[in-house]
Amino acid sequence: MSINEKFEKAYVKHAPSWTLERDPDGRYKYHQTQSAFLLFEDQEKEIEALKEFKELYRRAIVNAEKPKDIRNWVHVARLGVGAGKAKMLCTMFGVDQSGTNIHIALDEKGPSNEH
Repeated sequence: MSINEKFEKAYVKHAPSWTLERDPDGRYKYHQTQSAFLLFEDQEKEIEALKEFKELYRRAIVNAEKPKDIRNWVHVARLGVGAGKAKMLCTMFGVDQSGTNIHIALDEKGPSNEH
């Protein structure tokens, strides 16, 4: 379902007495409606950008050089996020914090771009 379809469904459900008139450019004529749609559209774009950023961060963690005897959370912390955030990231990506092989859990989630 496209973002326009989602919005129209929500709009019709919550405001059945209003119409969905649009101007020639396809924008909604009512200012409140247009503002709500633009806000909804912006939030969806932000969510997609965050998903992409999360995947890029996961790849950076996997592809950064790591000595085999260093614990996973220490490796992540050395990338500049600190111990607390490193442990949180390990949990978020499903990595064993106290383990030393970061590739085991991450390879199950998808391929990395290792060379």
